[in-house]
Amino acid sequence: MLDATLKTQLKAYLERVTQPIEIVASLDDGAKSREMHDLLREIASLSDLITLREDGADARRPSFSLNRPGRYQPALCRHPHGPRIHLAGVGAAASRWPPLQGERRADRTGRRAQG
Repeated sequence: MLDATLKTQLKAYLERVTQPIEIVASLDDGAKSREMHDLLREIASLSDLITLREDGADARRPSFSLNRPGRYQPALCRHPHGPRIHLAGVGAAASRWPPLQGERRADRTGRRAQG
């Protein structure tokens, strides 16, 4: 999934990780979930300090959270499961920044904004 250059760069970055990180994936049977699972598994394989759990219960799927194993402290985080990353709707247009002239994007309020 990751090309060799990106994988090498990510591995070098992950060598700086000093504490365990747990990736908790909330997946379904869809193609995007399978793609996310493959990506997360590949990322987890780059460091002994990163583990992947596939038993996430978030209703928004596919998504994943980044946690410290056994160190969840709800008082320090507004979301009950820690920071979450949702990739639903991410496609080629979402990866371009700034948007192409005339392309429409949603602003922070969720309304469509002229790009």
